[in-house]
Amino acid sequence: MYFKRMISAPKAAPFLLAIGILVGCASGLDKSTASVDLNEKSLVVVSMRFTNAYRPSFESAALGLGIRRLDAPVDTPPPGPTRVVSLLHPEKQFFKVLESSEKDGIFVLQLLPGKYEVARLTGSTRYGILFGSIDTTVAAPFELKPRTAMYLGQIDMTNIERKNSTDQASGSALPLVSQAASGLSGGTLALRLVDRYEADLAKVKNDYPALRAIEVVRAPLTRMSIDSAVGSGASPREAVVAR
Repeated sequence: MYFKRMISAPKAAPFLLAIGILVGCASGLDKSTASVDLNEKSLVVVSMRFTNAYRPSFESAALGLGIRRLDAPVDTPPPGPTRVVSLLHPEKQFFKVLESSEKDGIFVLQLLPGKYEVARLTGSTRYGILFGSIDTTVAAPFELKPRTAMYLGQIDMTNIERKNSTDQASGSALPLVSQAASGLSGGTLALRLVDRYEADLAKVKNDYPALRAIEVVRAPLTRMSIDSAVGSGASPREAVVAR
Protein backbone atom coordinates (compact mmCIF):
# COMPACT_ATOMS: atom_id res chain seq x y z
CA MET A 1 0.00 0.00 0.00
CA TYR A 2 3.05 2.30 0.11
CA PHE A 3 2.61 3.75 -3.39
CA LYS A 4 -1.10 4.18 -2.84
CA ARG A 5 -0.41 6.36 0.20
CA MET A 6 2.27 8.38 -1.60
CA ILE A 7 0.05 9.51 -4.48
CA SER A 8 -3.26 9.74 -2.66
CA ALA A 9 -5.11 13.04 -2.33
CA PRO A 10 -3.69 15.45 0.26
CA LYS A 11 -5.10 15.47 3.77
CA ALA A 12 -8.05 17.86 3.82
CA ALA A 13 -8.06 20.86 6.13
CA PRO A 14 -10.40 20.45 9.12
CA PHE A 15 -12.50 23.54 8.39
CA LEU A 16 -13.16 22.28 4.86
CA LEU A 17 -14.27 18.94 6.22
CA ALA A 18 -16.46 20.60 8.79
CA ILE A 19 -18.60 22.46 6.28
CA GLY A 20 -18.58 19.75 3.67
CA ILE A 21 -17.23 21.62 0.64
CA LEU A 22 -14.50 19.22 -0.40
CA VAL A 23 -13.97 19.18 -4.15
CA GLY A 24 -15.53 16.07 -5.66
CA CYS A 25 -17.51 15.15 -2.55
CA ALA A 26 -21.18 14.24 -2.41
CA SER A 27 -23.55 12.98 0.25
CA GLY A 28 -25.07 10.23 -1.89
CA LEU A 29 -28.72 9.70 -2.82
CA ASP A 30 -30.95 12.68 -2.05
CA LYS A 31 -33.64 11.96 0.52
CA SER A 32 -36.23 13.74 -1.63
CA THR A 33 -35.68 11.38 -4.57
CA ALA A 34 -39.11 10.11 -5.65
CA SER A 35 -38.02 6.82 -7.20
CA VAL A 36 -34.89 4.76 -7.80
CA ASP A 37 -34.22 2.81 -11.01
CA LEU A 38 -31.83 -0.07 -10.34
CA ASN A 39 -31.60 -0.82 -14.05
CA GLU A 40 -29.21 2.12 -14.49
CA LYS A 41 -27.24 2.10 -11.26
CA SER A 42 -27.13 -0.21 -8.27
CA LEU A 43 -27.25 0.96 -4.65
CA VAL A 44 -24.86 0.64 -1.73
CA VAL A 45 -25.90 1.29 1.86
CA VAL A 46 -23.12 1.69 4.44
CA SER A 47 -23.04 3.34 7.85
CA MET A 48 -20.16 4.85 9.81
CA ARG A 49 -19.51 5.78 13.43
CA PHE A 50 -16.58 7.60 15.05
CA THR A 51 -15.60 7.66 18.73
CA ASN A 52 -12.65 9.69 19.98
CA ALA A 53 -11.46 7.59 22.92
CA TYR A 54 -8.10 9.38 22.94
CA ARG A 55 -9.53 12.92 23.20
CA PRO A 56 -13.22 12.49 24.12
CA SER A 57 -13.92 16.23 24.23
CA PHE A 58 -13.57 16.32 20.43
CA GLU A 59 -16.83 14.82 19.16
CA SER A 60 -17.65 13.64 15.66
CA ALA A 61 -18.89 16.46 13.41
CA ALA A 62 -18.81 14.83 9.98
CA LEU A 63 -18.04 11.49 8.37
CA GLY A 64 -16.94 10.49 4.90
CA LEU A 65 -15.47 7.73 2.81
CA GLY A 66 -13.68 7.32 -0.50
CA ILE A 67 -14.67 4.50 -2.85
CA ARG A 68 -12.52 3.41 -5.78
CA ARG A 69 -13.70 1.29 -8.69
CA LEU A 70 -11.18 -1.44 -9.45
CA ASP A 71 -12.44 -2.69 -12.80
CA ALA A 72 -13.28 0.54 -14.63
CA PRO A 73 -12.31 0.36 -18.30
CA VAL A 74 -9.16 2.23 -19.31
CA ASP A 75 -7.42 2.65 -22.68
CA THR A 76 -4.40 0.69 -21.47
CA PRO A 77 -4.89 -1.76 -18.59
CA PRO A 78 -2.59 -0.87 -15.67
CA PRO A 79 0.44 -3.20 -15.47
CA GLY A 80 0.06 -3.89 -11.78
CA PRO A 81 1.53 -1.41 -9.28
CA THR A 82 -1.03 0.14 -6.96
CA ARG A 83 0.21 3.62 -7.83
CA VAL A 84 -0.88 3.14 -11.45
CA VAL A 85 -4.27 1.80 -10.41
CA SER A 86 -4.70 4.81 -8.11
CA LEU A 87 -3.99 7.26 -10.92
CA LEU A 88 -6.31 5.63 -13.43
CA HIS A 89 -9.06 4.86 -10.92
CA PRO A 90 -9.30 7.83 -8.53
CA GLU A 91 -11.46 7.69 -5.42
CA LYS A 92 -14.99 9.04 -5.44
CA GLN A 93 -15.56 10.90 -2.19
CA PHE A 94 -18.80 10.93 -0.18
CA PHE A 95 -19.36 13.16 2.82
CA LYS A 96 -22.02 13.75 5.47
CA VAL A 97 -22.19 16.51 8.08
CA LEU A 98 -23.75 15.16 11.29
CA GLU A 99 -26.52 16.83 13.24
CA SER A 100 -25.70 17.51 16.88
CA SER A 101 -27.82 14.53 17.98
CA GLU A 102 -26.41 12.08 15.43
CA LYS A 103 -23.76 9.49 16.22
CA ASP A 104 -23.93 7.50 12.99
CA GLY A 105 -23.64 8.59 9.37
CA ILE A 106 -25.58 6.43 6.89
CA PHE A 107 -24.72 6.66 3.21
CA VAL A 108 -26.94 5.53 0.32
CA LEU A 109 -24.78 5.58 -2.80
CA GLN A 110 -25.72 5.08 -6.45
CA LEU A 111 -22.90 3.29 -8.29
CA LEU A 112 -22.52 1.44 -11.54
CA PRO A 113 -22.22 -2.34 -11.12
CA GLY A 114 -18.61 -3.47 -10.78
CA LYS A 115 -15.74 -4.26 -8.43
CA TYR A 116 -14.90 -1.61 -5.84
CA GLU A 117 -13.02 -1.01 -2.63
CA VAL A 118 -13.57 1.31 0.29
CA ALA A 119 -10.23 3.12 0.03
CA ARG A 120 -10.37 6.00 2.50
CA LEU A 121 -12.10 6.95 5.76
CA THR A 122 -12.48 10.66 6.46
CA GLY A 123 -14.34 13.04 8.72
CA SER A 124 -13.95 15.82 11.22
CA THR A 125 -14.21 16.33 14.97
CA ARG A 126 -15.01 19.49 16.88
CA TYR A 127 -14.59 21.09 20.28
CA GLY A 128 -15.64 24.72 20.52
CA ILE A 129 -13.94 26.58 17.66
CA LEU A 130 -11.36 23.84 17.06
CA PHE A 131 -11.77 21.14 14.43
CA GLY A 132 -9.74 18.03 13.72
CA SER A 133 -9.49 16.17 10.42
CA ILE A 134 -9.73 12.36 10.06
CA ASP A 135 -8.05 10.81 7.03
CA THR A 136 -7.00 7.15 6.94
CA THR A 137 -6.39 4.95 3.91
CA VAL A 138 -7.74 1.42 3.94
CA ALA A 139 -8.68 -1.36 1.55
CA ALA A 140 -12.00 -3.21 1.75
CA PRO A 141 -13.09 -4.87 -1.50
CA PHE A 142 -16.67 -5.56 -2.52
CA GLU A 143 -18.54 -6.39 -5.72
CA LEU A 144 -21.76 -4.65 -6.71
CA LYS A 145 -24.03 -6.74 -8.91
CA PRO A 146 -26.37 -5.26 -11.57
CA ARG A 147 -29.86 -4.18 -10.46
CA THR A 148 -28.98 -4.71 -6.81
CA ALA A 149 -29.20 -2.77 -3.57
CA MET A 150 -26.72 -4.07 -0.99
CA TYR A 151 -25.87 -3.30 2.63
CA LEU A 152 -22.15 -3.28 3.52
CA GLY A 153 -22.56 -2.93 7.28
CA GLN A 154 -21.21 -0.31 9.66
CA ILE A 155 -17.59 0.86 9.78
CA ASP A 156 -16.99 1.63 13.46
CA MET A 157 -13.93 3.85 13.99
CA THR A 158 -12.33 4.56 17.37
CA ASN A 159 -9.42 6.96 17.71
CA ILE A 160 -6.92 5.58 20.24
CA GLU A 161 -3.43 6.73 21.24
CA ARG A 162 -0.84 5.76 18.64
CA LYS A 163 1.91 3.88 20.51
CA ASN A 164 3.49 2.16 17.52
CA SER A 165 5.27 4.34 14.94
CA THR A 166 4.39 1.87 12.18
CA ASP A 167 0.66 2.53 12.65
CA GLN A 168 -0.92 5.07 10.34
CA ALA A 169 -2.07 8.22 12.17
CA SER A 170 -5.80 8.96 12.21
CA GLY A 171 -5.12 12.31 10.52
CA SER A 172 -2.34 14.50 9.23
CA ALA A 173 0.02 16.56 11.39
CA LEU A 174 -1.27 19.85 9.99
CA PRO A 175 -2.64 22.19 11.20
CA LEU A 176 -0.40 21.47 14.18
CA VAL A 177 -2.50 22.89 17.02
CA SER A 178 -5.94 21.53 16.08
CA GLN A 179 -4.68 18.12 14.94
CA ALA A 180 -2.65 17.65 18.13
CA ALA A 181 -5.47 18.94 20.37
CA SER A 182 -8.02 16.63 18.72
CA GLY A 183 -5.71 13.63 19.16
CA LEU A 184 -5.87 12.76 15.48
CA SER A 185 -2.21 13.37 14.62
CA GLY A 186 -1.18 11.42 17.73
CA GLY A 187 -3.86 8.76 17.42
CA THR A 188 -4.61 5.80 15.18
CA LEU A 189 -7.91 4.21 14.19
CA ALA A 190 -9.09 0.94 15.68
CA LEU A 191 -11.67 -0.38 13.22
CA ARG A 192 -14.58 -2.78 13.64
CA LEU A 193 -16.90 -4.05 10.92
CA VAL A 194 -20.38 -4.41 12.41
CA ASP A 195 -23.55 -5.87 10.94
CA ARG A 196 -26.38 -3.52 11.98
CA TYR A 197 -28.71 -4.54 9.17
CA GLU A 198 -32.04 -4.21 10.97
CA ALA A 199 -31.27 -0.91 12.71
CA ASP A 200 -29.61 0.74 9.71
CA LEU A 201 -32.24 -0.41 7.21
CA ALA A 202 -35.05 0.80 9.45
CA LYS A 203 -33.49 4.28 9.47
CA VAL A 204 -32.78 4.21 5.73
CA LYS A 205 -36.34 3.26 4.83
CA ASN A 206 -37.69 5.93 7.17
CA ASP A 207 -35.44 8.63 5.69
CA TYR A 208 -35.63 7.54 2.03
CA PRO A 209 -39.24 6.83 1.02
CA ALA A 210 -38.10 5.76 -2.47
CA LEU A 211 -36.32 2.76 -0.95
CA ARG A 212 -39.23 1.34 1.06
CA ALA A 213 -40.26 -1.05 -1.71
CA ILE A 214 -36.70 -2.07 -2.62
CA GLU A 215 -35.08 -5.21 -1.23
CA VAL A 216 -31.64 -4.46 0.21
CA VAL A 217 -29.35 -7.51 0.22
CA ARG A 218 -27.43 -8.14 3.43
CA ALA A 219 -23.74 -8.32 2.42
CA PRO A 220 -21.58 -6.80 5.19
CA LEU A 221 -17.88 -6.29 4.57
CA THR A 222 -15.83 -9.20 5.84
CA ARG A 223 -12.37 -7.67 5.59
CA MET A 224 -10.72 -4.25 5.79
CA SER A 225 -6.97 -3.67 5.95
CA ILE A 226 -5.54 -0.44 7.37
CA ASP A 227 -2.41 0.90 5.67
CA SER A 228 0.70 1.21 7.82
CA ALA A 229 2.57 4.51 8.19
CA VAL A 230 4.28 5.69 5.01
CA GLY A 231 7.77 4.25 4.67
CA SER A 232 7.46 1.95 7.69
CA GLY A 233 7.49 -1.25 5.63
CA ALA A 234 5.07 -2.81 8.12
CA SER A 235 2.20 -5.01 7.03
CA PRO A 236 -1.30 -3.51 7.07
CA ARG A 237 -3.43 -4.13 10.16
CA GLU A 238 -6.80 -5.84 9.86
CA ALA A 239 -10.10 -4.48 11.13
CA VAL A 240 -11.96 -6.57 13.70
CA VAL A 241 -15.09 -8.23 12.34
CA ALA A 242 -17.77 -8.10 15.04
CA ARG A 243 -19.70 -11.34 15.49
